[in-house]
Amino acid sequence: MPNAEDRIIKFLDEHPHGRLFVLTGFTSVWGLAWLHKRTIGRPVTLIIGEAKPSRFDKAAEEDKETALEFLDRRDVRVLNWYDKNTPGGESIVHAKAWIVKGRTKSAVLLGSANLTKQGMRHNFEMMAAAADRETPNLLKALEEIHSKASPAADRIKGYLESDSTTSQYSKREKPGYQTGSPKRGCLSVFGLTVLTAAALILGVALIALLG
Repeated sequence: MPNAEDRIIKFLDEHPHGRLFVLTGFTSVWGLAWLHKRTIGRPVTLIIGEAKPSRFDKAAEEDKETALEFLDRRDVRVLNWYDKNTPGGESIVHAKAWIVKGRTKSAVLLGSANLTKQGMRHNFEMMAAAADRETPNLLKALEEIHSKASPAADRIKGYLESDSTTSQYSKREKPGYQTGSPKRGCLSVFGLTVLTAAALILGVALIALLG
């Protein structure tokens, strides 16, 4: 059985025209990079349910750079649908859907895979195209979700850029930050100062005694 990635690629190839809407419970840096590579030249709206900073750590630098390119694209919108004030507790968009809205025809692919490497390539997921008769109802649901979502691209860029600047060097590796104990046989500036002061005091004492 093909994995979720194969099924999604097939869906995109079958519907090459129209804005692509991607709904996912959560994504990763790898997922953003993957989406960028697969949709260059095609407008995309990505709606994420959970967009916490922890979802965007532990990523390869190459994926971070590609993800930032995706977030900077003028034809891309990244939104977050999260509500902590719903009755009974917080609520997020947990749908997983790939929707192509064309001028004359739209298509929907539904499934269980999140936009992550694990979901797309490794987990056992199920993906299936929605019947044409269901498309109008799914488009109405998309419109409702879209109308209540808030911009998230700048926030996610902040996560990635902050992580990039802090992960390049750990605290002990930052330029100008000394680590470890002084090498044997070497004296620090403080040590030399203390020895010089002691020598001067001893010299004054000897002069006083001899005089």
